[in-house]
Amino acid sequence: MGILKEKIKKKAKNRLFLSFFFIIVGIILFLIFNDEGNLLNVIKKPCQINKAADVYTCEKENPYVEIHFQKAYDTGYVYQEGKKTLAHYIDIDLEDHGLITIVKKDKAEKILKEEVFTLKGKLKHFTGVDKKAKDKIVKEYIDDLKEEYDEEYLKQVYLDIEVNSFKSDKSNEYFFLAIIVLSLGTGMYHFIKAILFLVNPELSNIYKKNKEIELSIDEIYEKKPLYTSKRTRLTEQYLFCDSFLNFCVYPVKDIVWMYLKITKNNGIETKNYILKDINKKEIILEKSDETVIEELKELNPDILFGYTKENIEIYKEKVQKMKN
Repeated sequence: MGILKEKIKKKAKNRLFLSFFFIIVGIILFLIFNDEGNLLNVIKKPCQINKAADVYTCEKENPYVEIHFQKAYDTGYVYQEGKKTLAHYIDIDLEDHGLITIVKKDKAEKILKEEVFTLKGKLKHFTGVDKKAKDKIVKEYIDDLKEEYDEEYLKQVYLDIEVNSFKSDKSNEYFFLAIIVLSLGTGMYHFIKAILFLVNPELSNIYKKNKEIELSIDEIYEKKPLYTSKRTRLTEQYLFCDSFLNFCVYPVKDIVWMYLKITKNNGIETKNYILKDINKKEIILEKSDETVIEELKELNPDILFGYTKENIEIYKEKVQKMKN
């Protein structure tokens, strides 16, 4: 097996490890964000609630619900931030049972005016401020009717779970689900490509791009290079760039322009050499590969060096000439 196919198989193995990484990350994220078992429920049809018994059925099947009712009552309690009212606590009547919901102000006003008789939200046990509000609502209800009805009966009127229609936006769940699907999908994509390239390296773009010079590469690669590093290898004929997933081969005669690029990000300065060939391909070398630049200058004295207006124009002319 030649150098080119060996490199392709090595990259395929790297791709296989990468695929396992993405798949494992996807599984871990799913286990983290699906701790309540509700993540997949966001893509299901909301569970329908028409009567009190449906509430507990939906709690098990899908906490995202759509409630159908005939009557709802204003509890007199509202949710505020500062002095601005954002939501109302509403008592929805379900077969003589009360279901406390927190509803956005505009929607709540339509419900109380009997303009709307359906409500979407998420079943949950209230905590914090919401729980305090419900406890006060239930206490006031019992205090008002305890002389007419048995107190134990009154305590059972209100269901022991609530509906949040104010902060039941599914955007967070959709976001987490998208990240998980992306991670698993990326993992599977790399896994399939890795297997294909391990079985048949000729399917790889690396092979297709360099098929015509495969024998030449095999002959030259093992000879003593002019320069070699972990990622870069230079011979009189070719510049080889070896990365985690890719292996690029550039004929030295095609490299026509080089310059040093300095970038600063948050005070950190980075230096790289940019090489451009006649086919408008860009090669990025680390500053530590400076020897490559000096060797290329010797191999091709006509090579352009430096980022100047004049060199930009000459490079464009050479590229255009190549096209013609």
